[in-house]
Amino acid sequence: MKKYLKLLWGSKLYGLTNKQSDEDYVIICVDKNDPELEKYKNDPNIEIFTTSEFQEKLNDHDLKAIEILFAHFGKFSFTGYYEPTNNIDVSEDYTFAFYFKLDKNKLRSSVSKVVSNAYVKSKKKFIDGEYYIGAKSYYHCFRILTMFISVAKHEYFKPDAYQEDLDFIYNRIVLNYNKYLDDSLSPLESWKNMDNEYNVYLKSLQHTFKLYCPKK
Repeated sequence: MKKYLKLLWGSKLYGLTNKQSDEDYVIICVDKNDPELEKYKNDPNIEIFTTSEFQEKLNDHDLKAIEILFAHFGKFSFTGYYEPTNNIDVSEDYTFAFYFKLDKNKLRSSVSKVVSNAYVKSKKKFIDGEYYIGAKSYYHCFRILTMFISVAKHEYFKPDAYQEDLDFIYNRIVLNYNKYLDDSLSPLESWKNMDNEYNVYLKSLQHTFKLYCPKK
């Protein structure tokens, strides 16, 4: 019986990395006190959840949990809207069987909160002079909306299906944030220049998401 799953998470999962990127993982386990997990507990790039904690996150429409579920679809025994098929590795004991049923009210709330926080964080990090982190936070607004429009529309998404679109935004914003910096501009003015260039696109994604996930 498998005692835990170690699953890649973060930018490397989507192939969007650079020399500053970390390699992040999520571990889903039966028991957090398992001695085999001791080697991971002090690693800042690894989060550990029990199966019940992970299921609760899915119930609450935690975006990270939903992304992990679909990104590593074949590693779970998955119940819910989708019947098991030949490309799903169903564990014999169903230790890692999870259920997800879309609730659009919960999804709208989760996405709105995460995108709003990322947008505010982006601005703050620019003001604090942490431009790379600020640019990455700004990019996350686009990534989250792009992926969860698909969840709202199709109740499913494949992370690699958006590689081309996300590559474009990642390269323009994260890898080239220096183009918005100028000695004659304050950090806030630099952030506003970046925001002015992409805000129309960001608002269009927000509008589309709300169309598929209307407030009730």
